[in-house]
Amino acid sequence: MVSLKLQKRLAASVLKCGKRKIWLDPNEINEISLANSRRNVARLQKDGLIMKKPAVVHSRSRVTARLEAKRKGRHTGKLNQSNKTIHDLGRRELVPRGLSGMNYIGGLVLPSCHFNLWG
Repeated sequence: MVSLKLQKRLAASVLKCGKRKIWLDPNEINEISLANSRRNVARLQKDGLIMKKPAVVHSRSRVTARLEAKRKGRHTGKLNQSNKTIHDLGRRELVPRGLSGMNYIGGLVLPSCHFNLWG
């Protein structure tokens, strides 16, 4: 298999995009490998052997669904609140300590959990 790194780099420069956006025709590898200048790469692009891939879709559907749920009051528990001491500890420390949402009522640690944590 012929290395086409040079052709891909030149094509990215000619088409003004990144290397991962370049498509090289797999059936015409021999002809593409002969292109060693920007002019040759531009000619191949005109012939359709080298193309610029379309932009990848970055959907916001999951964000929209989560915001809709938050408007309904979901995802607002103790562990989801920011600017709190509990939030700063992080989930990795909270769960082993028994500070999951089940051991909280109104921001206070339940007595059964308090003994386990602080003796």
